[in-house]
Amino acid sequence: METTAEEFDERRRLLLQIAEAYANLLYTYKTQLVAADSANGLNNRLSVMQTVLTSVSACGFVSIWLSGMEIAALVAAGLSVISLAITIYLKGANLSERANCHGATADAIWVILQGYLSLLADSRSFDLAEIRSRRDSFQKEVASIYAKSPMTNPKAYSKARESIRAGNCGFSPVEIEQILPVGLRDLVR
Repeated sequence: METTAEEFDERRRLLLQIAEAYANLLYTYKTQLVAADSANGLNNRLSVMQTVLTSVSACGFVSIWLSGMEIAALVAAGLSVISLAITIYLKGANLSERANCHGATADAIWVILQGYLSLLADSRSFDLAEIRSRRDSFQKEVASIYAKSPMTNPKAYSKARESIRAGNCGFSPVEIEQILPVGLRDLVR
């Protein structure tokens, strides 16, 4: 059966829509990864600061007890207040939980990204109805993930955009060939 010009155009439009959905989802995936890294990084930095401040303020209180210096008391009290503020922030912010949620969202999106790529690669094997059906299924899955996913921020999106523009979203053919076991390298040459 030959493809008419109208069917060809319809297939092309459908595949362009799927490619755009893939690109949008890739941005979301990268943004969720950046948000997870950011939350983990902030949590780690604040935890280290909290440990240092607690240690220094404890030393300050020991020096007060040994020397009776008033300035040491003020410094130790100030450091204790800052340490308490960090403790309260960390308890309320749930940075580890937030990072885990962003990571879980990225993991769920990864599966759909691979599905979109497979659909694009295999599209010649499917009729238009099958392509539409698979696209619609992916769209429902994406909507379900988005409904449960944590919000990101413009800074994470900007970093994700920089990463994608720098080409950090795939492998070059040479890299793919180097990664594959020797026996499979002929498949990509």
